[in-house]
Amino acid sequence: MSLLEYVYDTYFRLGQEHIDYVLQEQAKQGYINLLLPDLASRIPWVGLPDPDPEFIIPQEDNIISVYIGKTEHLKMPVFWMPLSLMNPHLLGVGTTGAGKTTLVETMTVRMAREGVPNILFIDFVGEYERFVEYFMKGKVVRLGTEGNNINLLDLASTHPRLRVEQTLSALSSELNLDNAPRQRNILRRAISKAYSDAGIPISNKNTSRQFWAKYNKLSPTMKDVSNIIRDMMKEEDAGKFMVGKGGKESGEGMLDKLEKYNNPPYDSITCKSTINLEKILMNPGVLSIDLSGFPTEDMKTMTAVMLLHLQEQFMRTFPSNTGKIRTFIVIDEAWKLLKLKENNPLSVMAREARKYGLALLILSQRLKDSDNDLFSLFGTYIVLNLTEAEDLNYLKDSLNLTSREVDRIRNMKRGDAIISEKVSQQGQVRFGMTVDPILSTDLIEIVFPEVPDLDSIVKEVSKIY
Repeated sequence: MSLLEYVYDTYFRLGQEHIDYVLQEQAKQGYINLLLPDLASRIPWVGLPDPDPEFIIPQEDNIISVYIGKTEHLKMPVFWMPLSLMNPHLLGVGTTGAGKTTLVETMTVRMAREGVPNILFIDFVGEYERFVEYFMKGKVVRLGTEGNNINLLDLASTHPRLRVEQTLSALSSELNLDNAPRQRNILRRAISKAYSDAGIPISNKNTSRQFWAKYNKLSPTMKDVSNIIRDMMKEEDAGKFMVGKGGKESGEGMLDKLEKYNNPPYDSITCKSTINLEKILMNPGVLSIDLSGFPTEDMKTMTAVMLLHLQEQFMRTFPSNTGKIRTFIVIDEAWKLLKLKENNPLSVMAREARKYGLALLILSQRLKDSDNDLFSLFGTYIVLNLTEAEDLNYLKDSLNLTSREVDRIRNMKRGDAIISEKVSQQGQVRFGMTVDPILSTDLIEIVFPEVPDLDSIVKEVSKIY
């Protein structure tokens, strides 16, 4: 047993003995005997009880443990231990100014100090540019600006049929393909033909990345896809029935949706790529992909989904059998990704990431309409201040929060949080904490308060009951 564990064990044992003694004495005098967690949850100024130290303090030296703050009452250090939980993924929610940025900076710096070699930011608003470049000494790739175009159809050494489905996934939500099955089928046929016309053997069954790498430079673009759909419409007019009954209207509707992206400034996702995404995503080190240069939110979302699909493929290429985290992916303002239901790369990664050495940190200030299956795949939830009624109701239902806990979330100060962790298939730990900003030395001063005088507390509570 380490010195820290010994001190905590002794402290809590003596404290619990004192509590038990007080409650027993009060019971002899006719008071109601309340267990400590029960007591804490019923006293408005106490709130959630602190957890047992085993859930927040590492019990082994060789496990990844990231210090993120202190508990509400005893100010115990709180360590996030992703590989000790059901899933090594964290979802942070909070309104603007609640402390999400502090949480991200705190966790990424300390993950790097824990030896995680790759930390990838997908930054929708460019918020982490200076932090990554100047504090973490990483790289920033600014898409949609500075001539950095990204081709949604880049082969990236992946089987073209898989890239067809990944592209449909990236476009589906923004082009409303889920409610337009004919348009989806037409687009699938057109993308497949674009790969084939470019000289890429789409029917080949080889799945080796080395095999497909030699075709990367032949990747078509979405402009080629638009031209193929136009040719389909011409053949339909000529009576060749390329799109089938009722398909012409769907084809024309598909062309209308794509037309916007064929012209500046929206064509930065339909031109040939000017950067090698495969190269930078394989071993990113500390890297931020800045999407703020795109002129519209839909372009940001389509690009983010594509990037995650590619990262999912690269994840499978390099399985991690070491029991360590190889890549930590951070996505802020991810509410659009949370609500995707069809072929969402986040869902796939969240289910399978542990065996590939990958962990996710997803942040959002909106939760309504989130996919319930995806929401359930996180092992840790950190809830900062949140005020929107629909988001609070979603949280209440999903995490089984009490009305008092919801009220508390609505009124929390910046940096204060409720954290819920799945420690087993059946159980979870929930407690209050305060997120600590990055410290210059990362030294943690542990202060042990005196054992509280519960005599007066029990007397006051007993008057209520």
